[in-house]
Amino acid sequence: MQNVTAICYFFTLLFYGMGYFKTLVIRNAVPEPITTYDYTISISMATIYFVLAILFAVIGSLFLYVTNNRGMTSDRRGNNS
Repeated sequence: MQNVTAICYFFTLLFYGMGYFKTLVIRNAVPEPITTYDYTISISMATIYFVLAILFAVIGSLFLYVTNNRGMTSDRRGNNS
């Protein structure tokens, strides 16, 4: 399970970096006149990469949470009833 968490966090960094580089493409084009449809694909791809980064971060955190809380009984969590 810890390998899955590490892979998910690696993909989070990868997709965040790819999204950041797509936004650099848009940011470098600002001095030129931009029409509506010039950078639609780059904007869509950057958004998809950022959404994938968030998704993999949530999945990795979920796996980490499940791994840490799997073997706990009720008395170890603080419930003594």
